[in-house]
Amino acid sequence: MYIASPHETYYEYAKAALKHKKHVLCEKPMVFLRAQAEELFELSKEQGCVLMEENFTRLTDPAMLLGVIGSAVSLCIALAYLILKLVN
Repeated sequence: MYIASPHETYYEYAKAALKHKKHVLCEKPMVFLRAQAEELFELSKEQGCVLMEENFTRLTDPAMLLGVIGSAVSLCIALAYLILKLVN
């Protein structure tokens, strides 16, 4: 299962998929809390499934890697979430 929904949904979606014995590829960040990551990796081991965080960027585009469209000259990445929602 490929999870690319809003960040705050990744943990629950990944957990549900693993409980159904589905391999999971999740966008970055997979979870916000260490305890959640540990729980998901333990569950993946128990279920015999692969759990993997994916970090796809336009810089890995094959056309760019082959030099067809040139090289990157600038990169801007932003990640934001409401931390209060996670601890309440």
